[in-house]
Amino acid sequence: MSTATKPGAETPTEPNDNVIHLLGVGWGGFQTMLDLRGDRRSPRVLYLDGNLTLVSPSLPHEYRSRRLGLFVAEVALGLGIPYSGVGSTTIGREPLDSGVEGDQEFYFANVDRIRGKEELDLNVDPPPDLAIEVVITHGVKQAMEIYRRLGVPELWVCTRKRLRFFRLGDDGNYAETPSSIALPSLSADEVFGWVDQPPDAIESEWLRRVRDWVRDELAPRARAGGQPDGE
Repeated sequence: MSTATKPGAETPTEPNDNVIHLLGVGWGGFQTMLDLRGDRRSPRVLYLDGNLTLVSPSLPHEYRSRRLGLFVAEVALGLGIPYSGVGSTTIGREPLDSGVEGDQEFYFANVDRIRGKEELDLNVDPPPDLAIEVVITHGVKQAMEIYRRLGVPELWVCTRKRLRFFRLGDDGNYAETPSSIALPSLSADEVFGWVDQPPDAIESEWLRRVRDWVRDELAPRARAGGQPDGE
């Protein structure tokens, strides 16, 4: 097993995540790493074909992740869409040599199939309907391939500069899409507009503004069958 460390160089405005790559790790090693880490949130773990990536999230990473999770929950609640958020629950399948902990994971279409579950087993349970991956330092190709293999229907990828929606096609590959599957009244640009607001904003005030926007603008648009802003 070999190791490559990538503590991204700091920028004048935002720090980077700390990333460690472990090469030549078997599925058992992946499971051992999860056991050693225990219930701690950090480091997040991504595993693909024997390559294990450990990500210790920076504060900018956590701001974006938390805001995206809160935003999705507020939109679903405001639009009356049943959902369950499962946070960063580890999902994976040994036969696919793939495992990941998304920044945020949600069930929508399959919410009833995981009702009451205390543990997810993708050999019998469906994958999350939506996964969100925040990318500050680590590359996104590995994560996208893991989600693709696991059959996650919708993936949001958020960087410092933008948010992109991806939909899993009938050919088994991701293609960028202008609107969400789970929350079809939303565009990536307008979601990012909310997520990318200054980090010094008080969360309770930000959440109140999101809630008001969902009630006053998004919900009427959705009821009228309108398209996301910008389309």
